[in-house]
Amino acid sequence: MIKTLSNCRLCTGNFFEKTLKLKSTPPANELYPTKDSAIKAEKFPLEVVMCQKCRHVQLKHIVSSKRLFDEYVYKSGTSKFFNEHFDRLASKIASEFPINNYVLEVGSNDGVLLTSLNKRGIKSIGIEPSEYLAKECINRNLNVYNSYLDEATVVKITQSHGKASIVLGNNVFAHIEDMKGSFKNVFEILEDSGIFIFEVAHFKYILTDGLFDTIYHEHMSYHTATALESFASASGFKIFRIEEISSHGGSLRFYLSKNHDKLKEPSVELIKNNELNLGLNQVETLSLIEDKIKETKESAARMIKDIGLGDNTVFVGYGAPAKVVTFLAQMELEEINLIGVIEDNVEKQNRFLPGSGLAIKSLEEMKK
Repeated sequence: MIKTLSNCRLCTGNFFEKTLKLKSTPPANELYPTKDSAIKAEKFPLEVVMCQKCRHVQLKHIVSSKRLFDEYVYKSGTSKFFNEHFDRLASKIASEFPINNYVLEVGSNDGVLLTSLNKRGIKSIGIEPSEYLAKECINRNLNVYNSYLDEATVVKITQSHGKASIVLGNNVFAHIEDMKGSFKNVFEILEDSGIFIFEVAHFKYILTDGLFDTIYHEHMSYHTATALESFASASGFKIFRIEEISSHGGSLRFYLSKNHDKLKEPSVELIKNNELNLGLNQVETLSLIEDKIKETKESAARMIKDIGLGDNTVFVGYGAPAKVVTFLAQMELEEINLIGVIEDNVEKQNRFLPGSGLAIKSLEEMKK
């Protein structure tokens, strides 16, 4: 169910002795049918380490992918932001890159991006490990394989459809334990002239904006351009462009080619230099994040004291993303006196947050 890494998942280097230890939490997307079962949810260590060799930042203790993702219920389609974000990406792909065959999306979720690609006449295929999300897509006539990105799936897709012109992976490569195997499989399924585009949350913002609540078991890696460039090269790819985007509090969109002669754009070195100037390749960064978490905890405690939470006033929470589980645990607010949390995703409603046991309700139910 859980294993402890002894070496870096990208380069097998050793970890620095200094780590960032957060309070143990249950898997953040595991919602429960009753308050009691949610409060008693099994907790696992949450500890961040940095590789001495390539400086990749990652979780030390890894919960089984099957437990984390086979019944995953997060849906991009419930977010107006992500509907627009992925529609713009589909437009960019259609206008900028030649598509000889099809576009493959790894971790296609509820099919928002596939739908935008299809709307532009682009043949698209998805790979999605969540049976629930894959079935939803298939019922909407989207071409989705209910699977992980493994060798067997690569063989099955290439036999049926040939090789992909573009492979996409949006907010998925933080979730994958076997990064080497995944990049190898992308390399195999991508045609020689193809482009690999993926988005990941940038580790930078955990430091600069205090986004420590993005640290939870589903996020196994916390990416930087510095670490990913050397890993991409070792995997046969060349990063030729990086874009800074606003999703998930601040992310990077990487563009990779199998052609190592492709011109590298200035954005790659600019972003790497910014990371070096911030010290993101230094293990001391983990201590700085630790200090920021303590400051945020003190600030939250003062705020709650000032507003008199629970003193003849009704309080509700708004939004039940995975990060709220980390936030409540680290702030020691799991026993906060809320009557519930409003959430638009119907699959989360009438269930309970792990650890705190807070009830998740629709806006209409909460108004009642």
